[in-house]
Amino acid sequence: MRELKNISVTLLCLLFVINLSGQNKSKWHQVGDLPIAINTKIKDFEVVTQGSNVSFKFKIKNTGDKPFAIWHVSASCGCTTTSWTKKPIKKGGTAIVKVIYDSWETGKFIKPVYVYTTVADNPIKLTIKGTVVKDKSQNNISKKSTNFKGDFPKTKN
Repeated sequence: MRELKNISVTLLCLLFVINLSGQNKSKWHQVGDLPIAINTKIKDFEVVTQGSNVSFKFKIKNTGDKPFAIWHVSASCGCTTTSWTKKPIKKGGTAIVKVIYDSWETGKFIKPVYVYTTVADNPIKLTIKGTVVKDKSQNNISKKSTNFKGDFPKTKN
């Protein structure tokens, strides 16, 4: 009986570990039928202080059997710069596409970045977005102003 209990506890622990390791794999999102998975297609910086540079590293994984390369990455405007892994990405390997946004203008931004690979006819679209404010204390003001609670003013007919 004691031996059966030990086996049960061991199996439960093993299932727990397997479940945890499976969760790490779910961070990758397959890109259509391409041999490519990506950590995310959209990075929301939320609130950014004007004049600061924010950056994010998109990770691109080779899920296929053959190596491929990223041959070009283009940004939609001069406020966004990119760099990327230039070497071929081997089976199971990962490449980095780094995107840097220069937040010189206040307001909301949505900037596409296009990744061209040797395994896709069309580029993979990545997106960065957020809202640039003069200083982060404006974040609380903007949230309150968009969260109206109360009665609307009555209009005369």
